[in-house]
Amino acid sequence: MDDVIKSIIDIDRGAEEKLRNAEKEKLRIITDAKKAEEKMIGDALSEAQREIKEIENRQLSEANAKISALNEEKDRRISQMKHTFAECSEKWQDEIFKAVISV
Repeated sequence: MDDVIKSIIDIDRGAEEKLRNAEKEKLRIITDAKKAEEKMIGDALSEAQREIKEIENRQLSEANAKISALNEEKDRRISQMKHTFAECSEKWQDEIFKAVISV
């Protein structure tokens, strides 16, 4: 009978040891999973920031190209207006003068 009780106690101790080991393994797995999750989040954030920077640079480049084209168009129109003014200013002055005098 003592052998049976001793055997039950040994089995119980073995079960307790297995339970402690299982709890330790559970905690290790949870810790590893949290580290993996943090790494995945960090990697995803890094990738998102890289993509945002790439989009930002592309849009900035496109905006600068549009601004440059608009400035060129503005300069062309100003030059055209100056040219027209230089050609027609005397005629316009005469027309205005005649219009004021004839009133």
